[in-house]
Amino acid sequence: MEEWEAAKKRIAFALDGMTPLEARGWIRRLCPWVGVFKVGLELFVQGGKDAVRAVQEEGALCFLDLKLHDIPETVGRAVARAKELGARWVTVHALSGEEALRRAKEGGGSHLQVLAVTLLTSLSSSDAKAMVGDSLGAWMERLVGVGMRAGIDGWVCSGEELSTLRRVVGPRAFVVVPGIRLPGDPLGDQHRVATPKLAIAKGADLIVLGRSVRNAPQPEEVLRRVVEEVALALKGCG
Repeated sequence: MEEWEAAKKRIAFALDGMTPLEARGWIRRLCPWVGVFKVGLELFVQGGKDAVRAVQEEGALCFLDLKLHDIPETVGRAVARAKELGARWVTVHALSGEEALRRAKEGGGSHLQVLAVTLLTSLSSSDAKAMVGDSLGAWMERLVGVGMRAGIDGWVCSGEELSTLRRVVGPRAFVVVPGIRLPGDPLGDQHRVATPKLAIAKGADLIVLGRSVRNAPQPEEVLRRVVEEVALALKGCG
């Protein structure tokens, strides 16, 4: 039971593409297998604080994935408002710059962890070359340097860059890995994905699943297998 609970805490389910009413149904349905629910931009625009409250009412943690990217004053105030909602984590784009990340950290205080998004999992190597003329790994390392100087709480990166990120930030930093896919799942619009086992083995503290569960004929059965896989990966890391 302890291994099961420990594994649950490492799994976030993405409430993407849902209405607030649909999200509530999925939260209740999946609470036995998931300890964290991700409220993304789409759901937050529609449901606002009620979406966060729906997660909290079921005893789960809310990962507020807004990927804030604005001027420092706006970012800092937005994070302060997120803290008032009671979310556990909120995301800010590292591309916002060092001062915006610093203001975000100040806005979050000690109760809300601010996570810097490095590179979206939808970006490909060719996208990186076209945008900054560099590799994804080198680009991410520069963004991580910005976040570290700002004292950010944690990071969001793909499974492909996770080993590089860990080498830079060390083993204690909190890291979220989105773009999780099960073997054989379609990639959709994601270019850089990882399996639950691989992400945990490489050092992810939290993995985010969405479509692999939502589109499955039996979502609960999928999550049961994921929890078991994560538990085994954690045992191997110990």
